[in-house]
Amino acid sequence: MKIPRIFLHITILLTCLLTSTCSPKTTSSIAEKSRINQQVDLHPKLQFFRQDHKLLRLYFSLPTENLLFARRSENQPLQAELRVTVSGIDSKAELKHWEITRDYRLSKKHSDFFWIDHLDLSSKSDYRGEAIVTIQDLVRGAEFTAYTRISEARISSQKFLTIDASSKAPLLKEYYHTTDSLIIHYGKSDATELYVNIYDYPENAAPAPFVEPWKLHLPKFQKQLQILVRDQKCKLPHTLKPKIFEIRADSESDDYGLILPFFKPGFPKIKDGEDMIYPLRYITTDEEFDKLKASNNYRKSAEEFWLKRCKSKDKARDILGEYYRRVLYANENFTSFVPGWKSDRGMIYTIFGNPDNITKRPGQEIWVYGREINTVRLSFTFVQRENMFSFNHYELLRNGGYKAIWDLATNSWRNGRIFNY
Repeated sequence: MKIPRIFLHITILLTCLLTSTCSPKTTSSIAEKSRINQQVDLHPKLQFFRQDHKLLRLYFSLPTENLLFARRSENQPLQAELRVTVSGIDSKAELKHWEITRDYRLSKKHSDFFWIDHLDLSSKSDYRGEAIVTIQDLVRGAEFTAYTRISEARISSQKFLTIDASSKAPLLKEYYHTTDSLIIHYGKSDATELYVNIYDYPENAAPAPFVEPWKLHLPKFQKQLQILVRDQKCKLPHTLKPKIFEIRADSESDDYGLILPFFKPGFPKIKDGEDMIYPLRYITTDEEFDKLKASNNYRKSAEEFWLKRCKSKDKARDILGEYYRRVLYANENFTSFVPGWKSDRGMIYTIFGNPDNITKRPGQEIWVYGREINTVRLSFTFVQRENMFSFNHYELLRNGGYKAIWDLATNSWRNGRIFNY
């Protein structure tokens, strides 16, 4: 059977998507702060680790390809410079209780794919409350900020550190692949066993922004395993299918455990037909989507879906490239206990694209579409919801008034036109 030409372009397109970046304008203060608008996102990974009651560290990791290396003088080597700051805050009162800062340097010739280091926070190990973590690339001028809350319920999860089984280095990731081999380091020295609760991912994608009320679907408990601990370390069992693991020291405690989401190899990239079919949920009818899922060839069905609406291969290639670029970005930035494209922020980003402005406050994000000079601007407010599975779960404040613009946007995609507000 002859393969359509559009198929031959898809692999190239999806490969190109892997290097795409977007950085909307953001608003900053103590209560409203986010990364500065930059063409390169630092994409750091963060993890608090408590070795015991007194030792507290913030481990951080970031791709060295996202850093800018420069020489201070002709005789010095190329170096990247980071400044890591952790602050305890009261966002409502606009107060900063304390701040710990440290500068780091990395030589280009000694750099690996990832820069992994830590900041000692032992002097604040008793702190409970809101905190801001800021990482600055001092050479480029880029900045990343994350909000977190240090609560009693979260303390238990900070007693675990994930380690790569081959390199023995801390493995700081928001998600893992089913092929990863992990070791769990537990801070309590007399532990002999740990418990692994295994959960299934929710199946549903985010409902449309005008659907209210709606019920949040959390991961569903499947089973519990016991694993032995030796010298404060234990090897995690493999999972063949995407699952969520919760590592706990106490099988019945109400405290949160360490959450490890496992996805299939290749995630967050768009690797196969399944990755192409399911994100079409937002722009298909129930009947169309059921037909796509019943197909024996997901990739071919996805290509035919776009080609039918775009009328030409060149146009289909352009719209396909942009749609899945957005899906990839959503997976990279909004993944929690669901793949990023299934989340509320992922849904809005996929359909509406890059916001013109993002305001971040502790527990809240406000996305605004439309330039300041426009009389009609579109805004979406996302609220962080407390749950045991992820800090990165934000829910959209839904409103029936979104229906008209949602219909306009989805119909644009269905008619073969990229939608940008």
